[in-house]
Amino acid sequence: ECPTCRESCANGVAALRLNFALMDAIEAQSILCGAKKLLCQDCDEDLEAENQCMDCNVLLCSTCSVYHKRSNRTKAHTTMTIAEMKELGKAAPKPRAMCAKHKQKELRLYCKSCQVLICDDCPIKDHKDHDYDLLTEVSEEHKTKLMEEAELANNAIATLEDAILSLKDEDKLLEDSTSETRKQIREYYEQLAAAVTRRGEEVETQLDAVWTQKHKVLVGQWNGLELAVASMSSGAEHARKTAASGDDQEVMATYGQIVAGLRRLRERRFKLTPDTSSKMLFVGRDDMLDIIAEHGSVTMVTGFACTAEGQGLTVATPNHLNSFAVQV
Repeated sequence: ECPTCRESCANGVAALRLNFALMDAIEAQSILCGAKKLLCQDCDEDLEAENQCMDCNVLLCSTCSVYHKRSNRTKAHTTMTIAEMKELGKAAPKPRAMCAKHKQKELRLYCKSCQVLICDDCPIKDHKDHDYDLLTEVSEEHKTKLMEEAELANNAIATLEDAILSLKDEDKLLEDSTSETRKQIREYYEQLAAAVTRRGEEVETQLDAVWTQKHKVLVGQWNGLELAVASMSSGAEHARKTAASGDDQEVMATYGQIVAGLRRLRERRFKLTPDTSSKMLFVGRDDMLDIIAEHGSVTMVTGFACTAEGQGLTVATPNHLNSFAVQV
């Protein structure tokens, strides 16, 4: 199971999609510490790169840098030194993706009809009359949507975290209620003969069992919600990093899976109220001393079993009206 999107993969770890944001961060660190040597991507001399053209997104050796600055086609381009690139923690630029059919054409367009990258010549025949746009434009739209998905996840996280705090508060009340009930039990049985002392200890054991059961229920609930929070946080962070540092191809390669994972997490139905209450009731009878050996018990007071659902739970923000349904 992927720790970021929680999607199961039947074909093992090798079939999982790559985390491009993490790979770029690792590569940037390798470049910074000198573990990876950056070579010129504009010639085949295997010379060490000195600059990066930000417009062409290629590394240039000293010779190619000079030519790049003199060429009428590229002399207005912006370049960055490798030292500056290291200071900014940037990964090495990816090679330009070329069309498999039109070998000399770069994949600069995105066919929305087929959901694939295409070159300038593809719309002439293979993608004629299709809905397509510049890859940079489509990628920007997807980056915006990724950020929106991350924000929606943050809203859902806030709701879950509030529920976790409520569960923890309920557990504290459970502790107080347990102490109070224990006091009642002890005061009651202190008024009875020595013959009932053992029964008092048995009832205390019941109380401990009830506390244990209630405590496990509450702990299990908030642990489940904390896992959901961790999954959403990880997914949201992955979305932000992909949107912030992923290149166009990486964004398009991971967008569907990231969004599907985040939406699947947000759309899960979470139980946000305690499955059990902190209330407990001790029932004592002082008119049956002859059967006191079996007298007294602790009963568990449970809260109403209910669930809440609806979009309002995931998109609700302070001072804005939203709605959700509660089933009892």
